[in-house]
Amino acid sequence: MLDWLLVFYNLQYLRFFAAGMVVLHHQIGMSAQYWPQLDGYQFLTGAAGVDIFFVISGFIMVFISEKRESSPLGFFQNRVTRVAPPYLAVTIIFGAALLLFPSLFHVSSFSLPHFLSSILFFPYRNPYDHEITPLYAPGWTLNYEFFFYSIFALAMAFNHKKRVLIVSLIFGFLVLVGFIFPTDVSAINFYTNTIVLEFVLGMAIGVATFSGVRLSAPQAGALLIIALVGFAFASLHTPVRTSDWRVFVWGLPAAALVAGAIHFEFAGKSRPVVWLKTLGDASYAIYITHFMLVGPFLQIFKLIGFNFSIIQMGNCFTLCIASGLLFHFWFEKPLIAFFRRPVLSIQHSAE
Repeated sequence: MLDWLLVFYNLQYLRFFAAGMVVLHHQIGMSAQYWPQLDGYQFLTGAAGVDIFFVISGFIMVFISEKRESSPLGFFQNRVTRVAPPYLAVTIIFGAALLLFPSLFHVSSFSLPHFLSSILFFPYRNPYDHEITPLYAPGWTLNYEFFFYSIFALAMAFNHKKRVLIVSLIFGFLVLVGFIFPTDVSAINFYTNTIVLEFVLGMAIGVATFSGVRLSAPQAGALLIIALVGFAFASLHTPVRTSDWRVFVWGLPAAALVAGAIHFEFAGKSRPVVWLKTLGDASYAIYITHFMLVGPFLQIFKLIGFNFSIIQMGNCFTLCIASGLLFHFWFEKPLIAFFRRPVLSIQHSAE
């Protein structure tokens, strides 16, 4: 029988690692707005934290559906009540902040159509930079996540193996359509991007794991090294977020990282670390809150008179993590519990 508790711990560590990468990516990118001498400095590979999230998501969906049977509607309700309430709350708060304190933010501007499309998880071009991003930019990943949940929920009408195959074929077909019939239509361009294949990579890891595939500790360790080398190489040849090569440059190393971590756990070479698991539990809160905090934190440091330094960056990073933890315990968990309370018939323990 699979020891899923240990796997859960290991994936939680990865979730925090991924969230931390994204925080550093945005933090370094925004610093040039306050210290012009940093113009051109980027940690673009930090954005690959999103790719790690997508691979983990694909794996977790296989895990949840294999471990506990649920109706398609019940499955979708489970995911909505887990992900949507905190994000919608942050989007509303961010929209209000843009209206009241626009000078604090240099990443977006408020418009009603953009706001409505954001809370409906529908791709829409941001009037500020013309990218296909929601009002609260990190939400673009949730547009993909909800699309994945929707397709996977529909496929749950079939058995375990068929549902994974069906989702994989649908995503493969969409990517093929994107190559054959390129278009400027926002929604079509968004959903035909090769990044959707990262969910397929995660599902493939899940299917292989449930089929009994096991790697030795040296093999799992080799995968981890390959992943790190892949990300290091990507830092020299980093594609933009919408690049068709993203699934290869960032997605494959992310898949190697997730698979290696899972099988390293199975090999008994890892131990639970409670504080790190706690950070993993709060990774979603860290991800969705940091973007509206980095700018104000950096501006406060600038007003105080701090020069850009590793210490200052560390302080900003620490404040973002601490804020995410507070949001997780004081807001995210109570909010999710509130929205899940009426849905008594759905099992929610497999998170």
